[in-house]
Amino acid sequence: MKKKELCYKHKLLRKTFGVQCYGLRCDDEIGKEKGNKISYKSTSMKQLATVFSADINDRYDTSKISRLENAMAEVTILDLYLYHKHYNVSYDFLMGTTNNKKNEDKGIYEKYGLTDATLNILKTFVTNKCEKELLVLNEIFKSGLVQPLLSALYDYLHNDYENRLPVGYKPTNGELVEVELIAKAGKLNLGSDIFPLEKLNSLNKQILHDKLEELKQVLNDKQNSKNKRNETKNSKKILDNIYKNKT
Repeated sequence: MKKKELCYKHKLLRKTFGVQCYGLRCDDEIGKEKGNKISYKSTSMKQLATVFSADINDRYDTSKISRLENAMAEVTILDLYLYHKHYNVSYDFLMGTTNNKKNEDKGIYEKYGLTDATLNILKTFVTNKCEKELLVLNEIFKSGLVQPLLSALYDYLHNDYENRLPVGYKPTNGELVEVELIAKAGKLNLGSDIFPLEKLNSLNKQILHDKLEELKQVLNDKQNSKNKRNETKNSKKILDNIYKNKT
């Protein structure tokens, strides 16, 4: 590896490590009681330096944390170890090779796009045996409607109506928009009524509701189909028993 390239990678490592360290410290909140209320504030560099000093039974300078966060100091093995131990994060996360903090979750974000927060919630569901929540998640994924449902939810949360209009169609504020145009985009079928542009976002709510009703219908159909299969099996058993008794 050429010296110039090595120098660049070295600077990139310091910058990445600094960003991760700053993020960890800011996310690490300490609660302080003020009367009947508790206020939360990010861990200060001084507080973190005190923790590190206790870990190594020696002085860990506050200015070192500042220089690390601003990519102005060399990253030592001790620095890596202290951040790894205190925040319980993987070395790969500190080096910027994964966005997942835990070793067991390494690479999941890069592969599936799932953040640590999402993974922690899913793990909590399993640990606390949240049967209803897990059942709903599995039913949604098995229904075949997960993509359109999440797409409708995204549109509703972000008021994203433009992607339901034909390409190139840019209505101005206050202009009446034919819903038929939206229907042609394959997302809605409400005839040829017209709506003011500012009310278009309310359609997102209707679309989301329709998708939820569609999901409910799919689940009901599957349950009815399952019940019919069980009824058929039971009927067959009854007929078999009758036949055996006759013989």
